[in-house]
Amino acid sequence: MKNHPLQQYAFAAIDLTVTPQGDWYFIEANSWPGVLRETMEVAQTKLCRPLEQLFALMETVVSPVKIHYIESSKHLNNAIKNPIFIQNYYLNKLGKEHFVTHEIADTEPETLDTWFTKHKEHIRDGIILTRFIKVKELLHKHNILNVINPAPVSLLTINKFRISTELESNEYFSVPKTFLCTKPEEVERHVTLHNLNKIVLKPRYGQKGIGVTFMHANDLKLDTLDWQLEWVLQEQVETAMKNGKYWDIRANVINGTFTDSLLRTSDSRVVSITQGGEALPIPPNIQAIAKTASEACVRMINTLAYKKP
Repeated sequence: MKNHPLQQYAFAAIDLTVTPQGDWYFIEANSWPGVLRETMEVAQTKLCRPLEQLFALMETVVSPVKIHYIESSKHLNNAIKNPIFIQNYYLNKLGKEHFVTHEIADTEPETLDTWFTKHKEHIRDGIILTRFIKVKELLHKHNILNVINPAPVSLLTINKFRISTELESNEYFSVPKTFLCTKPEEVERHVTLHNLNKIVLKPRYGQKGIGVTFMHANDLKLDTLDWQLEWVLQEQVETAMKNGKYWDIRANVINGTFTDSLLRTSDSRVVSITQGGEALPIPPNIQAIAKTASEACVRMINTLAYKKP
Protein backbone atom coordinates (compact mmCIF):
# COMPACT_ATOMS: atom_id res chain seq x y z
CA MET A 1 0.00 0.00 0.00
CA LYS A 2 1.28 3.46 -0.83
CA ASN A 3 2.47 5.49 2.16
CA HIS A 4 0.32 8.33 3.42
CA PRO A 5 1.91 11.77 2.77
CA LEU A 6 2.27 12.31 6.53
CA GLN A 7 3.94 8.96 7.13
CA GLN A 8 7.33 10.57 7.60
CA TYR A 9 9.02 12.96 10.04
CA ALA A 10 6.70 15.81 9.13
CA PHE A 11 7.43 18.18 12.05
CA ALA A 12 11.04 17.65 13.11
CA ALA A 13 12.96 19.65 15.69
CA ILE A 14 16.64 18.74 15.63
CA ASP A 15 19.03 19.91 18.36
CA LEU A 16 22.68 20.42 17.38
CA THR A 17 25.77 21.91 18.99
CA VAL A 18 29.09 23.24 17.73
CA THR A 19 32.55 22.88 19.28
CA PRO A 20 35.04 25.79 19.46
CA GLN A 21 36.85 24.09 16.56
CA GLY A 22 33.69 24.28 14.42
CA ASP A 23 32.73 20.60 14.56
CA TRP A 24 28.98 19.88 14.53
CA TYR A 25 27.40 17.35 16.90
CA PHE A 26 23.91 15.87 17.05
CA ILE A 27 22.23 16.17 20.47
CA GLU A 28 18.72 14.83 19.98
CA ALA A 29 15.58 14.79 17.84
CA ASN A 30 12.21 15.71 19.29
CA SER A 31 9.01 13.71 18.85
CA TRP A 32 6.77 16.61 19.86
CA PRO A 33 8.60 19.89 19.26
CA GLY A 34 8.12 22.76 21.67
CA VAL A 35 9.60 26.25 21.64
CA LEU A 36 7.01 27.37 19.10
CA ARG A 37 6.25 30.65 20.84
CA GLU A 38 9.97 31.42 21.07
CA THR A 39 10.42 30.71 17.36
CA MET A 40 7.72 33.24 16.55
CA GLU A 41 9.27 35.89 18.77
CA VAL A 42 12.79 35.35 17.46
CA ALA A 43 11.54 35.58 13.88
CA GLN A 44 10.06 38.99 14.81
CA THR A 45 7.01 38.36 12.73
CA LYS A 46 3.34 37.68 13.38
CA LEU A 47 3.79 34.30 11.72
CA CYS A 48 5.31 31.31 13.43
CA ARG A 49 7.12 29.81 10.46
CA PRO A 50 7.18 26.14 11.50
CA LEU A 51 3.44 26.16 12.10
CA GLU A 52 2.81 27.98 8.85
CA GLN A 53 4.80 25.35 7.00
CA LEU A 54 3.08 22.52 8.85
CA PHE A 55 -0.32 24.00 8.03
CA ALA A 56 0.65 24.26 4.35
CA LEU A 57 1.63 20.58 4.43
CA MET A 58 -1.74 19.66 5.93
CA GLU A 59 -3.53 21.54 3.17
CA THR A 60 -1.83 19.32 0.58
CA VAL A 61 -3.26 16.24 2.31
CA VAL A 62 -6.82 17.30 3.09
CA SER A 63 -8.86 20.37 2.23
CA PRO A 64 -10.54 21.98 4.01
CA VAL A 65 -8.23 21.07 6.88
CA LYS A 66 -9.74 19.44 9.93
CA ILE A 67 -7.49 18.84 12.95
CA HIS A 68 -8.14 16.26 15.66
CA TYR A 69 -6.16 17.34 18.73
CA ILE A 70 -5.86 14.56 21.31
CA GLU A 71 -4.91 15.70 24.81
CA SER A 72 -5.21 14.60 28.43
CA SER A 73 -7.91 15.93 30.77
CA LYS A 74 -5.21 17.21 33.15
CA HIS A 75 -3.43 19.19 30.45
CA LEU A 76 -6.62 20.66 29.05
CA ASN A 77 -7.79 21.70 32.51
CA ASN A 78 -4.47 23.42 33.21
CA ALA A 79 -4.68 25.13 29.83
CA ILE A 80 -7.84 27.04 30.77
CA LYS A 81 -5.73 29.68 32.54
CA ASN A 82 -2.70 29.28 30.27
CA PRO A 83 -4.07 28.47 26.79
CA ILE A 84 -2.26 25.90 24.69
CA PHE A 85 -0.29 27.76 22.06
CA ILE A 86 -0.74 25.22 19.29
CA GLN A 87 -4.46 24.96 19.91
CA ASN A 88 -4.97 28.73 19.82
CA TYR A 89 -2.95 28.99 16.62
CA TYR A 90 -5.10 26.49 14.79
CA LEU A 91 -8.35 27.84 16.22
CA ASN A 92 -7.43 31.22 14.76
CA LYS A 93 -6.60 29.64 11.41
CA LEU A 94 -9.53 27.26 11.14
CA GLY A 95 -12.38 28.15 13.45
CA LYS A 96 -13.88 25.82 16.03
CA GLU A 97 -15.75 23.66 13.54
CA HIS A 98 -12.47 22.49 11.97
CA PHE A 99 -10.50 22.02 15.20
CA VAL A 100 -11.82 19.05 17.19
CA THR A 101 -10.44 18.46 20.69
CA HIS A 102 -10.42 14.88 21.96
CA GLU A 103 -10.07 14.68 25.73
CA ILE A 104 -8.74 11.45 27.22
CA ALA A 105 -8.57 10.76 30.95
CA ASP A 106 -5.38 8.68 30.68
CA THR A 107 -3.47 6.48 28.25
CA GLU A 108 -4.35 3.13 29.79
CA PRO A 109 -5.32 0.48 27.17
CA GLU A 110 -8.95 0.30 28.30
CA THR A 111 -9.39 4.07 28.07
CA LEU A 112 -7.79 4.28 24.65
CA ASP A 113 -9.73 1.29 23.30
CA THR A 114 -13.01 2.89 24.40
CA TRP A 115 -12.02 6.21 22.84
CA PHE A 116 -10.91 4.56 19.60
CA THR A 117 -14.09 2.48 19.24
CA LYS A 118 -16.16 5.65 19.54
CA HIS A 119 -14.11 7.83 17.17
CA LYS A 120 -12.35 5.46 14.75
CA GLU A 121 -14.34 6.51 11.68
CA HIS A 122 -14.50 10.18 12.59
CA ILE A 123 -10.73 10.65 13.04
CA ARG A 124 -9.94 9.41 9.53
CA ASP A 125 -11.34 12.72 8.28
CA GLY A 126 -8.52 15.22 8.73
CA ILE A 127 -5.14 15.38 10.48
CA ILE A 128 -4.33 14.02 13.94
CA LEU A 129 -2.10 15.94 16.36
CA THR A 130 -1.11 14.27 19.62
CA ARG A 131 1.97 14.01 21.79
CA PHE A 132 1.04 10.60 23.24
CA ILE A 133 3.11 7.68 21.96
CA LYS A 134 0.52 5.14 23.09
CA VAL A 135 -2.16 6.91 21.04
CA LYS A 136 0.12 6.91 18.01
CA GLU A 137 0.86 3.21 18.45
CA LEU A 138 -2.87 2.44 18.62
CA LEU A 139 -3.54 4.42 15.45
CA HIS A 140 -0.63 2.78 13.64
CA LYS A 141 -1.90 -0.66 14.67
CA HIS A 142 -5.21 0.14 12.95
CA ASN A 143 -3.49 1.58 9.87
CA ILE A 144 -4.61 5.15 10.52
CA LEU A 145 -1.79 7.13 8.96
CA ASN A 146 -3.03 10.73 9.00
CA VAL A 147 -0.88 11.50 12.07
CA ILE A 148 1.77 14.18 12.41
CA ASN A 149 4.96 12.35 13.49
CA PRO A 150 3.42 8.86 13.55
CA ALA A 151 4.43 5.99 15.81
CA PRO A 152 7.49 4.63 13.92
CA VAL A 153 9.17 8.04 13.98
CA SER A 154 8.15 8.91 17.54
CA LEU A 155 9.31 5.55 18.90
CA LEU A 156 12.71 6.12 17.29
CA THR A 157 13.23 9.74 18.32
CA ILE A 158 12.02 9.40 21.91
CA ASN A 159 14.63 6.69 22.56
CA LYS A 160 17.74 8.78 23.20
CA PHE A 161 20.05 5.76 23.16
CA ARG A 162 18.81 4.31 19.88
CA ILE A 163 18.61 7.60 17.99
CA SER A 164 22.17 8.56 18.97
CA THR A 165 23.72 5.22 18.08
CA GLU A 166 21.74 4.88 14.82
CA LEU A 167 22.86 8.29 13.49
CA GLU A 168 26.59 7.77 13.94
CA SER A 169 27.51 7.14 10.29
CA ASN A 170 27.06 10.35 8.28
CA GLU A 171 29.15 13.15 6.80
CA TYR A 172 27.31 16.17 8.17
CA PHE A 173 27.64 15.89 11.96
CA SER A 174 29.20 13.72 14.65
CA VAL A 175 27.50 11.95 17.56
CA PRO A 176 29.07 11.81 21.04
CA LYS A 177 30.23 8.43 22.32
CA THR A 178 27.03 6.90 23.69
CA PHE A 179 26.37 4.01 26.10
CA LEU A 180 23.30 2.62 27.86
CA CYS A 181 23.62 2.14 31.63
CA THR A 182 21.23 0.44 34.05
CA LYS A 183 23.40 0.63 37.18
CA PRO A 184 26.17 2.90 38.55
CA GLU A 185 28.89 0.30 38.00
CA GLU A 186 28.27 0.45 34.23
CA VAL A 187 28.88 4.21 34.21
CA GLU A 188 32.15 3.76 36.07
CA ARG A 189 33.22 0.97 33.70
CA HIS A 190 32.54 3.01 30.54
CA VAL A 191 34.26 6.10 31.95
CA THR A 192 37.39 4.04 32.63
CA LEU A 193 37.30 1.86 29.52
CA HIS A 194 36.77 4.75 27.10
CA ASN A 195 38.91 7.27 28.99
CA LEU A 196 36.07 9.77 29.38
CA ASN A 197 36.82 12.98 31.23
CA LYS A 198 33.51 14.84 31.32
CA ILE A 199 30.16 13.10 30.81
CA VAL A 200 26.46 13.81 30.53
CA LEU A 201 23.74 11.43 31.75
CA LYS A 202 20.17 11.56 30.39
CA PRO A 203 17.09 9.45 31.12
CA ARG A 204 16.68 7.16 28.10
CA TYR A 205 13.12 8.38 27.50
CA GLY A 206 13.44 11.84 29.07
CA GLN A 207 11.96 15.06 27.68
CA LYS A 208 12.34 18.83 28.05
CA GLY A 209 15.83 18.54 29.54
CA ILE A 210 14.45 17.01 32.73
CA GLY A 211 17.01 14.88 34.56
CA VAL A 212 19.97 15.79 32.33
CA THR A 213 23.06 15.75 34.55
CA PHE A 214 26.66 16.79 33.83
CA MET A 215 29.53 15.21 35.76
CA HIS A 216 33.33 15.06 35.85
CA ALA A 217 35.00 11.65 35.83
CA ASN A 218 36.81 12.51 39.06
CA ASP A 219 33.57 13.39 40.83
CA LEU A 220 30.86 10.89 39.86
CA LYS A 221 27.87 11.46 42.12
CA LEU A 222 25.89 8.54 40.76
CA ASP A 223 23.86 7.99 43.92
CA THR A 224 21.91 11.16 43.03
CA LEU A 225 20.33 9.42 40.03
CA ASP A 226 17.14 7.36 39.99
CA TRP A 227 18.38 3.89 39.02
CA GLN A 228 14.88 2.63 38.41
CA LEU A 229 15.40 4.41 35.08
CA GLU A 230 17.74 3.52 32.23
CA TRP A 231 20.40 6.18 31.68
CA VAL A 232 22.14 7.23 28.50
CA LEU A 233 25.79 8.04 29.15
CA GLN A 234 27.47 10.32 26.63
CA GLU A 235 30.86 11.86 26.28
CA GLN A 236 30.46 15.55 27.06
CA VAL A 237 31.25 17.55 23.94
CA GLU A 238 33.14 20.78 24.47
CA THR A 239 30.79 23.46 23.17
CA ALA A 240 31.44 26.95 21.90
CA MET A 241 30.36 29.79 24.20
CA LYS A 242 28.35 32.90 23.32
CA ASN A 243 28.79 35.94 25.57
CA GLY A 244 29.95 33.67 28.35
CA LYS A 245 26.90 31.39 28.05
CA TYR A 246 26.30 27.86 26.82
CA TRP A 247 24.25 27.48 23.66
CA ASP A 248 22.95 25.03 21.10
CA ILE A 249 20.81 25.11 17.97
CA ARG A 250 17.19 24.11 17.48
CA ALA A 251 16.46 23.53 13.78
CA ASN A 252 12.91 23.03 12.51
CA VAL A 253 12.35 20.79 9.48
CA ILE A 254 8.87 20.42 7.98
CA ASN A 255 8.25 17.48 5.64
CA GLY A 256 11.97 17.13 5.06
CA THR A 257 12.60 20.81 4.32
CA PHE A 258 14.37 23.19 6.73
CA THR A 259 12.19 26.15 7.75
CA ASP A 260 14.15 28.04 10.41
CA SER A 261 16.33 27.72 13.48
CA LEU A 262 17.22 29.53 16.67
CA LEU A 263 19.86 29.58 19.39
CA ARG A 264 19.01 28.33 22.87
CA THR A 265 21.35 29.86 25.43
CA SER A 266 21.74 29.64 29.20
CA ASP A 267 24.17 30.06 32.10
CA SER A 268 23.52 26.35 32.67
CA ARG A 269 24.67 23.56 30.37
CA VAL A 270 21.01 22.52 30.11
CA VAL A 271 19.79 25.11 27.62
CA SER A 272 16.23 23.82 27.14
CA ILE A 273 13.70 26.66 27.13
CA THR A 274 11.54 24.75 29.63
CA GLN A 275 14.55 24.64 31.98
CA GLY A 276 15.20 28.38 31.85
CA GLY A 277 17.06 28.78 28.55
CA GLU A 278 16.58 31.82 26.31
CA ALA A 279 15.82 31.83 22.58
CA LEU A 280 17.90 34.11 20.34
CA PRO A 281 18.21 34.72 16.59
CA ILE A 282 20.80 32.57 14.84
CA PRO A 283 23.65 34.06 12.75
CA PRO A 284 23.13 33.50 8.99
CA ASN A 285 26.41 31.63 8.53
CA ILE A 286 25.45 29.12 11.23
CA GLN A 287 21.91 28.82 9.90
CA ALA A 288 23.21 27.69 6.51
CA ILE A 289 25.07 24.77 8.10
CA ALA A 290 22.13 24.00 10.40
CA LYS A 291 19.95 23.62 7.30
CA THR A 292 22.24 21.04 5.70
CA ALA A 293 22.83 19.09 8.91
CA SER A 294 19.20 19.00 10.07
CA GLU A 295 17.81 17.97 6.68
CA ALA A 296 20.41 15.18 6.50
CA CYS A 297 19.40 14.09 9.98
CA VAL A 298 15.72 13.89 9.04
CA ARG A 299 16.51 11.85 5.92
CA MET A 300 18.31 9.33 8.11
CA ILE A 301 15.46 9.25 10.64
CA ASN A 302 12.87 8.62 7.93
CA THR A 303 14.95 5.75 6.56
CA LEU A 304 15.52 4.21 9.99
CA ALA A 305 11.91 4.59 11.14
CA TYR A 306 10.42 2.85 8.10
CA LYS A 307 13.09 0.34 7.14
CA LYS A 308 11.80 -3.23 6.94
CA PRO A 309 13.03 -5.70 9.60
